This record gives sequence, structure tokens and C-alpha cells, in this order.
Amino acid sequence: MPCHPFLTRWHMLFSCSLAHPTVTMRRQAIDEVIQEGQAGPYPEDEEAEDHCCWLQLPLSIQMANLADVVCFLGRHPGSRTSAAAAAIQKSSYVAVRQFLAQHCGQDKLTDEDIAILWGKADPKSAEQAQRTSQALDAVEQLFLRMLQESSDSGSSAGATPGHWEDFLASRAVALEDYVRTSCSKLRGLLTVQSLAAGDIDVGSEMMKQWLKGGDAGLKSLGALINAGFQGQGS
Repeated sequence: MPCHPFLTRWHMLFSCSLAHPTVTMRRQAIDEVIQEGQAGPYPEDEEAEDHCCWLQLPLSIQMANLADVVCFLGRHPGSRTSAAAAAIQKSSYVAVRQFLAQHCGQDKLTDEDIAILWGKADPKSAEQAQRTSQALDAVEQLFLRMLQESSDSGSSAGATPGHWEDFLASRAVALEDYVRTSCSKLRGLLTVQSLAAGDIDVGSEMMKQWLKGGDAGLKSLGALINAGFQGQGS
């Protein structure tokens, strides 16, 4: 689980990066962003109600994990997480799609597209590969813009005083590189997997999108080879 607020927000698009039973929050922070008469951010009719809640919160609200071990979570076949795993995952896909539509203008994505971003599926067509890559572009630009806006103003819009100085100022370059590299690695992994499976149309489209990745794009044959291994650099 990521401890840095920026990375916690980033990873929330690829999994639920907060352990639901352990969360502690300031009610005042929620009340300040919920308009009078508006329903709260916790959707009780969703299987992944916690993930939906975190993704619905304004970007100005910061969230993070503690580095210390403060509790243990029990895992067993009869737990709700195990019994309803498929439904929970589908609900998370919907939450991510809604986030991307709201903040990135990506309103054409499907659950299958999100499954690709999560590493749960492979692109089935060149069109899907292009759509998924465009979503990655949009997410990358959103988070880079968040860093830039924080830098320009000295603090994130609406964030608590000192957030920029405490969490971002000395790490902005590294965080920017992390976002760019993460997107490039995912494109590379999908490219290699598609080519290895013999799907030339999808593989060539992903390769084209990967080559367009600018500073974080394909730089060498070694990068192409290493992209086939999820553990590289992670």
C-alpha cells in the first residue's frame, strides 16, 4: 500500500489502495465538500462501496497509508471479499470509469478497458488498444497537471496548508517520473504480451502508442525486453 498521498491517489485507479476496515478520516473534511442536501460520498448500493467513495472524493482531499503495521486483516474463503470478488471488482471498474469520465473526459471506456489497465485482460482489437492508450495518456496528463498546479500555487487547490512543502516540493521530479514510467511500463507490457500471443494487429498498435510516449516511451531494445516482466523496476 502506498504511503505518499499522491501515489495513494494514483494507485487508486488500478486497485483499491486503502484497506477499508482500517480507514480513519476527518468528518469535517468531508462535510466541507458536500453541498447541503447532497448525498454523502459513500454509496451503500455498490459492492465496492469503499473504492467508489475514495474515487468520488474531490482531488483536494488527501489520503495516504501509514508505514506502520497497526492491524491485521483476516482472509478466508468465506469472507465477503472472497465470496463477492467478481462483483466487487466489477463495481471498482465502474468507479474508475466514472472517475476517468469526470476528470479526464474519457467517457467511452468499458469495463473491459479498465480490466486491461488493471492487468486483468489483454486488448482484443487495435481499436481497444488505442482507446486504452488514450485513457493512459489522459490519466498521465491529469496527474502531471496536478503536480504542476501545486507547484505554481505553492499548494494544492483546497489542500491543507503545508501540503506542498511537506509532501511534494522535494519529491515532485521523482513523482513525475514515476507517473510517466508507470504508463510506459504498462504500454510495454501490453505490447509484449500481444506480440507474444501472435496478435500482430493489437501488438503493432500498442507499439505505435508506446513509441509516441515521449520521454517515458521506448528508449532501447533492453526496455522492450524488460517490459515483458511485471517485476522490472517495480
